Amino acid sequence: MKHLIWCLACVCFLGACQNLDNLLNENVPLGDPITATSGTDTTGNTTTYFVELNRLPLHIQRFQEVQQSVATTPQGGAAMFIMALNVYQQYNREGVKALVTSATGPALKSDSGDESYNGFALLSQEMSLIKVQLQDHPELTKAYYKGATPTNGYQPSTPFRLEFTNLQDVTGTNRKKLFVITAGAASPRPITVAPEGNIWKVTEYSSVLVGVQ
Repeated sequence: MKHLIWCLACVCFLGACQNLDNLLNENVPLGDPITATSGTDTTGNTTTYFVELNRLPLHIQRFQEVQQSVATTPQGGAAMFIMALNVYQQYNREGVKALVTSATGPALKSDSGDESYNGFALLSQEMSLIKVQLQDHPELTKAYYKGATPTNGYQPSTPFRLEFTNLQDVTGTNRKKLFVITAGAASPRPITVAPEGNIWKVTEYSSVLVGVQ
């Protein structure tokens, strides 16, 4: 009897260790490689800048592969931050990696804490804002994809497509501002990006975190 109890205790202990390991490591699925493109569409005098993917990245390896593919353009850099919000909503620890990877310059601070990656973290107030807004408005992670509307519960169509308008220079800097289209707001929302090497990353994105209809 004692032997049976001991065996059951060992099984429970191993199960608890496995659950803790799952919690810490999150078991984020790598998935197949993602097909992603970045480009422009022009209709009359209107230019739309887009990023299109066959599926959204969750694992940081796939996230970085997509980043290398599309973030050579300003819209690609902006799109990576929106994708990072989706990662963070599903897998907090992996999402921190994606958020930090998608940002640069004044959006980051040197840090080695729990919410850091490769020696950097988002500014504390910005990370707090992301937590609050995603808790209060979980639909934000999908509201910027084409096909996602208030009436369909913000379910995007596939392939996943993000569209931006009004790409403009930020005076006196190397940054660019563009506006992400969403059916959840009366007008597109601004997001600012800057180059880090040949990759564009976000520097200001607070308007993207405002709730939608």
